[in-house]
Amino acid sequence: MPNTDQFERFPSHHNFIFLSKIDPSEAVRELNKRKSAFTIIIYASFEADYKGRSRAYLPMGNRIIIIKPDGTILIHEGKKREPVNWQPPGSRVSFIIRDNQLLIKSIRDRPRETLLIRVKDLYFIAFVKLDATGIESDVSEKKLVEKVLLKPELIEEGFRPIRTEVQTPFGYIDLVGEDKDGRLVVVEFKRVTAQVDAVYQLMRYIQHMKSNTRREIRGILVAPSITDRGKIIAKRYGLEFKKINVKKLFNL
Repeated sequence: MPNTDQFERFPSHHNFIFLSKIDPSEAVRELNKRKSAFTIIIYASFEADYKGRSRAYLPMGNRIIIIKPDGTILIHEGKKREPVNWQPPGSRVSFIIRDNQLLIKSIRDRPRETLLIRVKDLYFIAFVKLDATGIESDVSEKKLVEKVLLKPELIEEGFRPIRTEVQTPFGYIDLVGEDKDGRLVVVEFKRVTAQVDAVYQLMRYIQHMKSNTRREIRGILVAPSITDRGKIIAKRYGLEFKKINVKKLFNL
């Protein structure tokens, strides 16, 4: 267990700051001062409570917390690629002290979700400035839709496209079609890994469509891959996932 009675700042420059042996009060001051400009990496022993569309609890354990200036927060353990819990961009992150314990709170307003992290032992905090250029690609969701219009069997045999860019109060549905049994099919495309937000987006589209028709409706999320959490929620709501190989489809 680290000695937290001494604040230690390792050699740093304007793009990187590393803090060890830091007490909770000093940690809060540093975190609040730098959260809008730096990506924060915290190694600590903590427990976490999530409340929102479901309820989840992480027991006490050593993990990594990553907090980005846009409000994204990720909790990683020692296995698998996906975080065990996370909050998306636009969430509000705050740092406070309660009973000499560092608390990290993340709130998302729509839908209402709260992630509360209670830190027991704080090992280190790193502040880093990262570029945000993203991966350049000529492939867009619109181009995926165009491929399916030319080859509807990419969705499934018997699929027949009806309309693209269908307006709803929640955004535009990429594609609406009909399957071989005459059921309406709402299709949402993602050119990269589908996250939980994409699943809920598709669900809102289907709910809107159901309010305007008595026909049976299926929902299909089309993407190169889907997160484990996204897969669980999709299954819970009866939504389907169709894997599509973007590189092969566009000869990349």
